[in-house]
Amino acid sequence: MKKALLLTFSLLFWLHAERNGFYLGLNFAEGSYIQGQGSIGEKASAINAF
Repeated sequence: MKKALLLTFSLLFWLHAERNGFYLGLNFAEGSYIQGQGSIGEKASAINAF
């Protein structure tokens, strides 16, 4: 179950990163996600990627 969730999140993140350009997506991840939003921010951002 946890593995499927991780795979889904990875796919969502990859699609989000691709939409913004790969390197821009990585910079956004390192900046916004890690800089204090935590896992809740990651999940919200992944959902908003749609």
